[in-house]
Order: sequence, then structure tokens, then C-alpha cells
Amino acid sequence: MRLLDRIHECNIWSQADFIPFEIGSQRVGWLRRSELHRLDPWREVFDFTPQAVTLSPDLADCTSRTAALEDVARGLYEGGAFSHWRDEPYPVLALPEEPSEIPDFLAEPLALIERSAVRFFGLHAWGIHLNGFTRKSDGLHIWLQRRGMDRPLHPGLLDNLVAGGQPAGIPVADNLLKEAMEEAGLGAQIMAKAQARGTLSYCVDTFEGLSPATMILYDIELDGQTIPRPVDGEVAEFLLWPVEKVVAAMESGSEVKPNTHLAMIDFLLRHNLLETDDTGVIALRKALGR
Repeated sequence: MRLLDRIHECNIWSQADFIPFEIGSQRVGWLRRSELHRLDPWREVFDFTPQAVTLSPDLADCTSRTAALEDVARGLYEGGAFSHWRDEPYPVLALPEEPSEIPDFLAEPLALIERSAVRFFGLHAWGIHLNGFTRKSDGLHIWLQRRGMDRPLHPGLLDNLVAGGQPAGIPVADNLLKEAMEEAGLGAQIMAKAQARGTLSYCVDTFEGLSPATMILYDIELDGQTIPRPVDGEVAEFLLWPVEKVVAAMESGSEVKPNTHLAMIDFLLRHNLLETDDTGVIALRKALGR
């Protein structure tokens, strides 16, 4: 089953290739062993042991840790460890005990770090994904966005109606509203219809480092008069496709942003929109951790 392949592709990594990254006694990420040499210029910032790489205990609060990691991230970027700089601070949080656990993003994080460095350090990332759909006379149709060609990751690929990272200092619901307005021009009155649908977690080895992440899922039904429109330039276009066309794009494995497959498969399962038998449904739900 090709949709099952899409789930497995988002969960490929070997722990043997990575070493834990810790702040104090808390594990916050994973560093690729073959890339540890890139941290040599900052030996005063990190303590290295065979078991873990730990941020120096001299960096005892969010402010000092953030300043140190800003210097490290800038140096890594200039040294080619990652290819772009977003100038967007991202919260460094302890890894959740339960994958479905959503942190308090208003609480002070352990540190802030440039978002483009998140994968290098294997930090857990959270993001919101909004599945949008409209009912027509010939059945349910799904809203997709095509990412702009200038996006640093996955340019031109299909994504959920709205999707974005979850920054520090803003509640999840407020971030959803912000992203919906910025990406699709959907205001508060429309977004009041959005319904929370739980979380999905995955972990995948990427060319930039490890990417453990949790997707915070929402659904929204739009009426036929509500048409999303690109606002902030990150989206090239919005598309309203029948389910069959969406599934075909997902099965191809090359048209849809990798983690978007997870949110879409979960949506299709919840709405009983997949043409598969009970065995196939059980296999997909198990692979998603549902």
C-alpha cells in the first residue's frame, strides 16, 4: 500500500547515528555523530561525553543559553551546516514524555534558537496543520496549498490548507488564527469553525539533521463561497481537489510535502474516504500511532 509507504518515509532514522543533546538533566534533541566536529569552535559552550553532548552548566538561564546558541547557530550557518537563515527564534523544550503532549508555549523555554538550526540539533518541533474541505454535489473536495517556489524547504510541493511552525510566546489557537490569516486570508469568524483533531508525531532523518516533530491537527469545513487566497507570499496558489485526485498525488510520493501525507492520511481515515479494506485501515492507523 503506497500510503503506508508515505508514513514509513516519515519515520526512518537510526539512533546509532545520533547522540543525545541535553540541557541540564533534560534531553532536548539529537546530534548526528558525524557532524559533531562542527561544534569544535565552541568547546566552552558544550560538554562532550560518550553518552551525550550537554550545554555548559555555566549557561544557567534562558537568556544566557539563547545568546550562546545564537552565536553557535550563526557560525554553523556561515560554515554551511544548513543552507538558509530564517531569523525566527524557536523554543528549545524538553522532549515530551508522551508524544501527544502539547507543551505550554507561554512558559519560558529552556532557550531560544534560530529556527533553521532546529534540525541540526535534532530538537523536537511542533507545528499546526489545518485540513480544509468543501462539500460539493459530487462529493467532498479537499483544499490544498502549493508552496511558493522561494520556500527554503519543499518549494512547489502541495501542503495542507494552512500549516506553520509553533513559536514560543503564543497559544496554539492564536498561532492557528495568525497562520490562517497570513497564508490564506481566513479571518477569525471563519476560523471559529475549526475543530481540534489531536496530534500526530513522527521522527525522520533529513539531510539537515534529525527531525522529531509533533503535528497539532485541525479540520475546517468551508462553504462554497469561502475561497482561500494567498496573502503573505509563502503560498503560490490554493487548489480544491476531489478526494481521488488528492490520493493519487499522495501515492505518487513526489507532489506532496512529506509530513503533510500524515495529516492528510489521518483526515481521510477519520472521514472514511479511503477505498481500502479493514486490514488496510488498521495498518494505516497503527503506522500513524492512532
